[in-house]
Amino acid sequence: VNCYDALTPQTPFGGYKQSGIGREL
Repeated sequence: VNCYDALTPQTPFGGYKQSGIGREL
């Protein structure tokens, strides 16, 4: 996943990765 990652349970915003600024919610 390039923008958001919903597979990681350690996401502060529920879908935030250092790969880019992307939020699932």
